[in-house]
Amino acid sequence: MVALVLLDLSSAFDTVDHTTLLSFLQDGFAVSDHALAWFHSYLTNRLHITLALKQLYWLPIKFCITFKVATLMYNIFHQRSPPYIKDLVTFSLSAHQRQLRSSTTRSAVVRRTRTQFGRRAFSVSGPDVWNSLPTDIRLIDSQPAVRRALKTHLFNIAFN
Repeated sequence: MVALVLLDLSSAFDTVDHTTLLSFLQDGFAVSDHALAWFHSYLTNRLHITLALKQLYWLPIKFCITFKVATLMYNIFHQRSPPYIKDLVTFSLSAHQRQLRSSTTRSAVVRRTRTQFGRRAFSVSGPDVWNSLPTDIRLIDSQPAVRRALKTHLFNIAFN
């Protein structure tokens, strides 16, 4: 009888002593030599993904999403997005009749919600991400320069 077990426990393997796990598999479960060799190879030849991401100058997924949302907000501010997306966001310079400090920093108006589910809507999360960026990034007018500064900013947050 042959059993195939597919597990995605990569983060769990990082918290366990590998030699203890291998001896437990061999003694407790009578895992065959071939399967034990596979586990040993998997556990010892693993490179932590964070180090690889940092060396390749790639952002983790959470920060990739933030990058995309901030880039979309930049395009909305500069009138480079479809009307159905523009209608979801209001910037403070168009929300008030008098000159406010927030209008010179290109802040977006964050809508109030009552639920966590509502905070996930782009009309709420987009302005929230945009306002969390440093003012000097929001004031850049060149799209390539904004993308470069934004990636550097998010990279520094992710890895420092």
